[in-house]
Amino acid sequence: MAIYDMLGRKVYDEGISSLESGNTHVVSGLGLKPGMYYVKAMGNNSFGTAKVVIQ
Repeated sequence: MAIYDMLGRKVYDEGISSLESGNTHVVSGLGLKPGMYYVKAMGNNSFGTAKVVIQ
């Protein structure tokens, strides 16, 4: 899983072992400034992205 700022800079990267569908992963204490970020999660045969807003 990686988090990118709106300029495409990677601000966080963590390898995560397999999560079953529906599970969550909590990330805290990053000290991210308020703004919009993209979260990208990658698996063996798929990936997903989501926009996240930090207030």
